[in-house]
Amino acid sequence: MAQYKVIQDFTDSNEKSADANGDLHVYRAGDAYPFQPYAGAQTADRIALLTSYDGPNDDFDGPVIEQLTD
Repeated sequence: MAQYKVIQDFTDSNEKSADANGDLHVYRAGDAYPFQPYAGAQTADRIALLTSYDGPNDDFDGPVIEQLTD
């Protein structure tokens, strides 16, 4: 199973990641990024976005996670 590590701090845009106060989860550099291989195409698209050399959006100039190698 692939594993990923956060290499740039970023805030999860998924509203389901919010805590009881409504604050979205923040991933910090060095954190393990949770990855569920059975989640399907939506997860594959999200991984592709987060590992993109262009970054997931205009706020980033590179990937925010990287795949760990064995």
